Amino acid sequence: MTEQGKVTLSPCYDLVNSTIEYKEQDEEIALPLKGKKKHLTRNILVNYFGMERCELTTKSVDKVLESISVSVPKWKELTDHSFLSNEMKEKYHGLLETRLKILRIL
Repeated sequence: MTEQGKVTLSPCYDLVNSTIEYKEQDEEIALPLKGKKKHLTRNILVNYFGMERCELTTKSVDKVLESISVSVPKWKELTDHSFLSNEMKEKYHGLLETRLKILRIL
């Protein structure tokens, strides 16, 4: 979404993580970032999207990444107690680990 030339996220964008359900997922995200929908890097997510497009400061980005890092244990706990099957929980945890590594949070 853009508002007055500034990129913003919809409040519920990607609320349901459908990536774990598809056997042959060819895209990581629905909307392209810097022309890419897969093989996203920390540079694209943090520098391009966060800092360049959303105009976040380094301090703001660091605060968001720290918030995510602190939330990971609770995130995993909630996933473990979710309605997902054990197989889907494993896939979800695997996807989470992959994305956290991309962001260099792990």
